[in-house]
Amino acid sequence: MTQCVTNQVVGALGRRRAVAPKFARAPRWRYNRPRSLPNFNSQTKFATRCDTPFRSAPRSSTRARFCASAALSQGKETLLSNYELTFILRPADETTLTAAQDRIAGQVQNAGGEIVARHDWGRRRLAYPIQKNKDGYYTTLYASLPGSAVRGIERAFKLNDQVLRYLFVRVEQFVLPQTPAPNPSQKRLRLRRQLHPQKGVEHGTRSQ
Repeated sequence: MTQCVTNQVVGALGRRRAVAPKFARAPRWRYNRPRSLPNFNSQTKFATRCDTPFRSAPRSSTRARFCASAALSQGKETLLSNYELTFILRPADETTLTAAQDRIAGQVQNAGGEIVARHDWGRRRLAYPIQKNKDGYYTTLYASLPGSAVRGIERAFKLNDQVLRYLFVRVEQFVLPQTPAPNPSQKRLRLRRQLHPQKGVEHGTRSQ
């Protein structure tokens, strides 16, 4: 009798379906399942990266740069920056120097820049010899041009044998050099020459 009961219990346990472990069970929804999913078709318009409103856009510098470049490309607008371009030309005659300065100004304009002002410093002594040249002609161009054009202009300077040195400086606002006021002694000397031309005043000394 006891053996029969034992066989029935073992048979019942053998026919019982095995329970799967917890880690093998399907995950349960933590929140309520959505009642219906949106219907996407071929005519559905998806938002692009830069169509996202500003308040919901993530704070990412990469995202900001991407959206800024996309906005400029879509609007076909070029952001201009202010630059002071100073370059030194090797000594030459006036015709050659003028032609070199005009050629450099043309390169800046062809790169999409706008020249606001130009200042010629003239021939000056170099701090140290450059390519066996002790003197050079200094010129500064005040121009507004896109930042992408700076590298192309620098490449043109490196290929120009007349350019000894150059320097690009980005500024917020142009500060144009002012013409120095005349020396009071020179002003008096000029006035004296106009009032007494017959006395022959030369170099600030009267002729005896």
